[in-house]
Amino acid sequence: MSKDAENVTNIKFTDDELSKLKDIQNRYQELVYNLGKVRAQQIDLQIRESAITNDVKELKKEEQTVAAELNTKYGPGSLDIQTGEFNPLKKQ
Repeated sequence: MSKDAENVTNIKFTDDELSKLKDIQNRYQELVYNLGKVRAQQIDLQIRESAITNDVKELKKEEQTVAAELNTKYGPGSLDIQTGEFNPLKKQ
């Protein structure tokens, strides 16, 4: 050990200084924990979004199938979904 190291006296922080440092450390730990929770929620939302997107794609396919069937049966036109009335396009 060098002479300089032998002559060094350890310094003890005050209780107030230690308290401030511990408080900062605790706040960092809490922020990191909360950031992890937010990231986990983001991942969960991405999974849910992907599932809903797939459901929308499947529903769109079903809509197209039904529209094609109705178009084959009734011809082109427009439907009032509230009244159920179908207005065929007039042939020119």
